[in-house]
Amino acid sequence: AMARLILDYGAILNVVVDQQFECGSRRAVGVVADMLGYVADASGYGHTVCNGSRLSETHGTTSRDYSTLALELHGAAWDISMLRAGGVSANIVTYAFIAANAQEIITQDVTCRECTCIDDGGWGHFICRVVGPGDLDRCKCKAESRDNQYVNGHCTTVA
Repeated sequence: AMARLILDYGAILNVVVDQQFECGSRRAVGVVADMLGYVADASGYGHTVCNGSRLSETHGTTSRDYSTLALELHGAAWDISMLRAGGVSANIVTYAFIAANAQEIITQDVTCRECTCIDDGGWGHFICRVVGPGDLDRCKCKAESRDNQYVNGHCTTVA
């Protein structure tokens, strides 16, 4: 039920959980949907991205109830113990979190799902309302008429 609601709203789920993640032999501070892991770089102050991350140590149903759900819904999971450690570890999580979320915003699917008709005296002016995240400028409405009266609009996403 939760997954359906998240998908219906076009939302992305990110979780911060008491779980560790691995990328090869290195500990990742977080993992995004395509199993890309974020790990500390050699300087210890930044991060790099690695392929093939996996979920590891967990408590109870954390992995099933939170981490796996977030990854299946194109989100991410982040290790709260790295934040709790503070200092450089917390900084790396913060920078990686910002980088991952910025990438989600840049590459998000924009869908225009609903047009709302505004009566402007018979000319049939239509506006497009986006449900979920999206860029309103990329949505255009096409008018539908019946008996010379505009009655509905249909949204399309434009490049």
